[in-house]
Amino acid sequence: MLNHAVTDLISWAVSGAEPRIVQHANLPRTERRGPGAAGPALDASDRRQFFENLRMLADRAASDDDVILLHRQACYLGSLDRTGASASWLSPPRAFPHFHRAEPWTPRWVDARSVATSLARQGDRQPLRDFITHAHGDDRSELAGLNYWAFWVGEIDQQQPDDSYMADSSLRWRGAVLLRHIVDRLDADHAFIDLNVHTLWALLQARPGVAVAEPETASLLVTRSQRLMDTAELSARARGS
Repeated sequence: MLNHAVTDLISWAVSGAEPRIVQHANLPRTERRGPGAAGPALDASDRRQFFENLRMLADRAASDDDVILLHRQACYLGSLDRTGASASWLSPPRAFPHFHRAEPWTPRWVDARSVATSLARQGDRQPLRDFITHAHGDDRSELAGLNYWAFWVGEIDQQQPDDSYMADSSLRWRGAVLLRHIVDRLDADHAFIDLNVHTLWALLQARPGVAVAEPETASLLVTRSQRLMDTAELSARARGS
């Protein structure tokens, strides 16, 4: 199952965006004979083939609950296409009830979430706002969202064979890594800003002591929250959080 670190490395090859973990590693420069690439890279034809293969995978897995995890991961990776061409094949919100009415958590919940975040990365933020409104209406959904994030950023470090861990209330993780991850992304221009704000609210509700235990992150949180409130780009729900 993909997490943030793995996805960042894939993105490096297909979009040229150097992962933060590499930026902050202060790796020594290695002398090479002759010119060399600064990082992994695919040429234009390989990138096009990569996204075409993702589309094929997404189409094949879309209606099969046994491989729905492949569908959502293909959709999310499709959002890395900087040409915008992948936006046309990402599953439309009308295929998911989660964008139109209150829906409880199921494995299809996280599939819809991946479609919403993918569309947001491609420039359409409304499906993600609709998803937050309709698919985060109960405690189980909030737990699923937090567990998903905790796995994504590495606070849940055990590999998960499927998505059932998201609804597992017995999982234990602190929240400090997730808090820093979200605070670093409290930027009005971030594609997932509405989800970031909602997740921050849910995290502070579930782990009320985490900000106190991380004073440096808490200070940055105050600064960035004040900056966010000065922008008109937030949804009404995110601003209320």
